[in-house]
Amino acid sequence: MGIWAIVFGFALILAAGYEAYSVVRSFKRLHTSGNAGTSPFIISAYAFGFIIAIFLLIAGIGIFTFY
Repeated sequence: MGIWAIVFGFALILAAGYEAYSVVRSFKRLHTSGNAGTSPFIISAYAFGFIIAIFLLIAGIGIFTFY
């Protein structure tokens, strides 16, 4: 694979960082401005987004390690 494995791995790590950042930012915004009309399923969505960030990070590190 060569250089493309490094580029793709780096892109996955960047995507994981952005996903984690956006989940934390949205959670903080919900914490300050959430009200009774907020869906109770939003916490599940945040958890799922954070799990996706973890999987992206693992995939990016795996590509760096095993290319």
